[in-house]
Amino acid sequence: MATNFHSELPNSQLHKPKDFDTARKNSVSTKDASNNVKWSKASYTTTSTVSSQADLAGSLHLQYICFFSSNDANKYAVYFQIAATDILATPSGYTGVIAVNLTASGAGSTAAQVGLAMKLALDAHIDFTATVNASGVVTVTGMNSVTHPNGGSTSFDILNIDTEVGSEFLQTDSSGNIKWGAAPGGGEGCSNVFSTITTSPVSQTVSASGCTDNLVISQMNNTRITGNTSADTIQIEAIENITFRGDTTSGLEGGVEYVFDNSNTRANRFLNPMGAGNSLSPATILKAGIAIPNGGGKVVSFNGYASANGTAEFYISLWRFTVECGVAPSENPTGTLVGTIKVTTGGNDNTQCWTAAITALTYGGGDILVPSFRWTEATLSTCRLVGKLRMY
Repeated sequence: MATNFHSELPNSQLHKPKDFDTARKNSVSTKDASNNVKWSKASYTTTSTVSSQADLAGSLHLQYICFFSSNDANKYAVYFQIAATDILATPSGYTGVIAVNLTASGAGSTAAQVGLAMKLALDAHIDFTATVNASGVVTVTGMNSVTHPNGGSTSFDILNIDTEVGSEFLQTDSSGNIKWGAAPGGGEGCSNVFSTITTSPVSQTVSASGCTDNLVISQMNNTRITGNTSADTIQIEAIENITFRGDTTSGLEGGVEYVFDNSNTRANRFLNPMGAGNSLSPATILKAGIAIPNGGGKVVSFNGYASANGTAEFYISLWRFTVECGVAPSENPTGTLVGTIKVTTGGNDNTQCWTAAITALTYGGGDILVPSFRWTEATLSTCRLVGKLRMY
């Protein structure tokens, strides 16, 4: 019977995969769509620091440094040009050249002059960003997942520092090639543990820390739920339900807005009219049926039912007033219309359903909401109504 002694060999005697020693760290061996073995390297950015050297009697003329663009898409020979008429032919294995113009200073350029010219040439190129200090040391960035730049035909010193991108997954492109790419749903640090949802706040934000898992919420009455998929957050807002009741008899002045009374009973009478320009005195506000929205909150809906023992038309409206606290008012605050609906009854105390169209407003400190009732004529039959305001 055959024995697999290979499994008993120490690590030092095992064969490494092809190109293991030359492959970059943080890479995996894969096969591409053309059936070739390759090492797929995790994404990183490279910062290269080039210590420029002075030109000695034209010694740098047509000498070049090797730079790669992101993902090794292009390999450039960055060459020094002292004679304006001399242009470097693209060396074998390179895809292009970038000229560093030293013609202004000519042969004998200092290290600072060489560094400045190199910075200008690289920074003007779409694939690179470069800076230079007073000594001619050039720092080059903008290179993603590249083979390290090197001195090429020069003896320039280049220090390369890589910064790993992280939070990546192995994935395939449309041709089936395996490569590293951005992680779906947030990647590293992804957690499907949501923060605690309490039962009584006006609003509550929960987060799954970058995950794409579904959050199932049950038994959430009178709650508005919104979401932000890019930030993986869900906003849960408790909705307040406030009921207003009113009752009126003939004799109210037609065309005048009457506010609900704060006793909030079915036997309410609309006895408090608004002033000129739909204003309310502070004393009237204190007697009116009101709702106080949360800062930054909104009205969700204003609807209800009405009946009359005769044919009638009337309007139910909702107003916003801003009240100054702790100061003597200079004038009666004027209301801003939040929503209104005209209700037509057919008599016989038939129930009419109504829903007011709401204008989207956001509320701040000192805002209150006041419902109102208005006849279209001076004398009409008895009317009763109930309305429910929903807001958060």
